[in-house]
Amino acid sequence: MNRSAYLASGKVIAFLESISRARVRTHGSENIPAGAIIFVINHFTRIETLLMPYHIYKLTGVPVWSLADAAFFEGPLGGLLESVGALSTQDPDRDRLIVKSLLTGEANWIIYPEGRMVKDKEVGERSRLGFFRRRGAPSSHTGAATLALRSEFYRQRLIRLTARRSTEATRLQQLFAINDLVPVLKGQTWIVPVNITYYPLRARQNVLSSLADRFAGNLSQRVREELLTEGAMVIDGVDIDIRFGKALAIPESLTGQAIQQDLSTATEINFDDRLPSLQPMRQEARRLMERYMAAIYAMTTVNHDHLFASLLRAMFFNRIDEADFRRRAFLLAAQELPAMEVNCHQSLAIGQIALLTDDRYHKYRDFCLLALETGVLERQGSSIVRNPAKFATSPDLHRARLENPLGVIANEVVPLTRLQQKVRAIAWLPGPFVRKRVAALLERQAIEEYAADYSRFHLP
Repeated sequence: MNRSAYLASGKVIAFLESISRARVRTHGSENIPAGAIIFVINHFTRIETLLMPYHIYKLTGVPVWSLADAAFFEGPLGGLLESVGALSTQDPDRDRLIVKSLLTGEANWIIYPEGRMVKDKEVGERSRLGFFRRRGAPSSHTGAATLALRSEFYRQRLIRLTARRSTEATRLQQLFAINDLVPVLKGQTWIVPVNITYYPLRARQNVLSSLADRFAGNLSQRVREELLTEGAMVIDGVDIDIRFGKALAIPESLTGQAIQQDLSTATEINFDDRLPSLQPMRQEARRLMERYMAAIYAMTTVNHDHLFASLLRAMFFNRIDEADFRRRAFLLAAQELPAMEVNCHQSLAIGQIALLTDDRYHKYRDFCLLALETGVLERQGSSIVRNPAKFATSPDLHRARLENPLGVIANEVVPLTRLQQKVRAIAWLPGPFVRKRVAALLERQAIEEYAADYSRFHLP
């Protein structure tokens, strides 16, 4: 990687971010340890392929390279991706380069374990267990885990063999072109799960899609959908919440007896040799994958659209009184969501009384407009009528965000089990009980506010 080009590209990305209406917030940066790190990140847009290396580099000061799908390197985007340290998944030296750079600490890595972009996640038994897979894709996401294990495997071998002054240690040092062994022997490999959540998700005509229509001619459905959705994010504005989860220490996965024997043997082990401990290593990779995939989806930043869409999907009847729906949404939004291990968008941190009154922040209005535009809802007097078929997955994966955005939004929070339990409880609660609970909640909030004001301002 050309370091000058890398830094220059970072400045370009910072400039583009400053003139766009995207608002980026990072959370959990204290979870990033010192050492060699693979950041595993959910993949929803092309935006993160440029955004994430820049923001992680700002936090760590260590160059960040990323593994990106080979399709991303087609056209003008390919040169920019290469300049910011992206490596194609089809590069023949991919694995050796990743392991070497993790050993030496010269770069950290970003890997998108879902594979290609996941524009809509599959809802099924696996998602209820804590992680999704991309529709039509194999369920294995162990690539990042395998690379982390291989990196730490060779590090631990070098530590042991160097202490014994084995010639195999010298050969491995030459194999990976390591000039200085000290940082290798002192280092450690980690996996850090990361979640990116975008809000709001709206696909609409924008400057980028208009220019493409005018000058690019016949665009594929896939490209047009991405311009409508992701162009609207950049031009019209979107909140991007980046959350770093607790790091997974890779040495802890190398404690099995068979793996320990391979670590200590002085027998020559080349990079692509089949290890005697291959099966235990695969099992450890699988366990790691399940941990980081569950962590990625558990960190979704929940927003109003998630609550509205989940509630709308869970409602028992298709004809819904609007006032009743808003009361249920208020009850859901007013819950102690952080106590349910839910990460909340900043708009859920303030009082939610506007959902019952004038909707001054337009949260409900904007959701309804999207639902009406996409045919999920129809207004009939004071009621809204749901079309349950519209929540079904779009038959064309690359048009899901365009044709079925509410289904995409609702699917994002399916793994949040405690939240889903609360959604169902409120959705199925009889109307009179909803009104009583809202009244009781408002009364309690008023008493708490009075007590707080009295404690702060009363004069003895």
